[in-house]
Amino acid sequence: MFVNYQRIPLSLLQQLSVFLVDFTGQHEQAKLLEASNDILILDTFLTDRTLIHRYQQTFDEAKGLEQKIVSTKKMARDKAERLEFLKFQLKDFEKLRIKSDEEEQQIKALRDRLKHHDQISAFEKEAALCLAEGRVNCIGSLKKLIESVEKSPALSNIYKPLLKQLDEARILIEDLSYEIARTSLANTCNADLNLEEVEGRLYQLEILKRKYGPDLSAVLKKYDAIKNEISGIEGADCSLDQLLARLCDVMVRLKKYAVLLSAARHQTKQALEKNVKDELTSLLMPGVQFDVAIKTNTDAQLDDLVHYSENGIDHVTFMLSPNPGLAPRPLAKIASGGETSRIFLALKKVLSQRRKGGTLIFDEIDAGISGAAVELVGNKLKDLSKSFQVFCVTHHAQIASLADQHYVVHKQQSQNKTITRVKILSDDDRVKEVARLMGGVTISQKNLAYAAEMVGKKKVH
Repeated sequence: MFVNYQRIPLSLLQQLSVFLVDFTGQHEQAKLLEASNDILILDTFLTDRTLIHRYQQTFDEAKGLEQKIVSTKKMARDKAERLEFLKFQLKDFEKLRIKSDEEEQQIKALRDRLKHHDQISAFEKEAALCLAEGRVNCIGSLKKLIESVEKSPALSNIYKPLLKQLDEARILIEDLSYEIARTSLANTCNADLNLEEVEGRLYQLEILKRKYGPDLSAVLKKYDAIKNEISGIEGADCSLDQLLARLCDVMVRLKKYAVLLSAARHQTKQALEKNVKDELTSLLMPGVQFDVAIKTNTDAQLDDLVHYSENGIDHVTFMLSPNPGLAPRPLAKIASGGETSRIFLALKKVLSQRRKGGTLIFDEIDAGISGAAVELVGNKLKDLSKSFQVFCVTHHAQIASLADQHYVVHKQQSQNKTITRVKILSDDDRVKEVARLMGGVTISQKNLAYAAEMVGKKKVH
């Protein structure tokens, strides 16, 4: 498919066709009986269509802000709940007070020391006495031996080669004494803790490890993540006040456009009522009363978005009284099939006065009518063809005979397939087809003669 010499997909053609072809079928006529569509039909007759666009853009903006406000409020509630939960979790971590693997090992060592305090204390005292203190004092004894060898020439001649080993032994024992003392000091750095408190810390650590990771590193990472999330939530600005202020400003504009649009509809309805009534009168509905009832929300309601819709603040209903003496009732509750067809055609006729040339397609616009009404509908279609290209699918000979060109649509079977074909008719075929519409399967000469007269032909071949 080509448009302006460029190939386009079918989906794009369908979008473009809305601007090129106006299709009216039984489905569209049925929409006339849906009260929700009355306001849309009325709006097609507005002189200034920009009012609708401005209103709908502002309405969409207001609805968007309203949704953001609802979302922001929900987010605030969710954040409050989340913050409470995170702070509850944080208490478990604060009981731990272990910040590194080294601290974990120290706490475990302290637990062991507290469990075996008497045995460890006795060992440390004995080690101190043996290595650096008391009567034995290995370090002091080694120092004396070294000094004796260094001061005595006689000893030096014999044991000088062993001085180095003696000194190394002294250094090794000093290091050993220092490590025992350091370990003792490290394990007493938390001497203010008792065994129950130490066991409590280690138990809490094991619980956190099972929850958040296999080791202390994973636990501490989760601890930092919780603190950062708490900081982020407490420092976040939901900007609810800003959204409410923006919505207030938009509501002022929305009310302005809604009131202008409503006023335009009230002004348009009078002209629409008169024009449609005139058209219906010419379609054999002389006593018809056609009213456009508009119910508008009051000023007191216009501060709340709930009283607005995408179409404004009006509720529109087409009211019809087909005969004098009957009170107008909603079109959907009173119109017959033939009346619906004529009302729809009347609306199309009035609307065509505001449009320039294009293509109109009518599919059985003549449904439910007969007699003189058929001829009048045909004449209306003929009038429309002066300004538009009109295609009409009909089963009425009176309407078909008014066409400038005829096509017949038929189906045929071919190789187990059903094929729909459209054939343009010659002058003689046109007469025969009109006669078929009048006479059915058997076409008499009288039918042919009358059909020829109807299409303006004086001789049939």
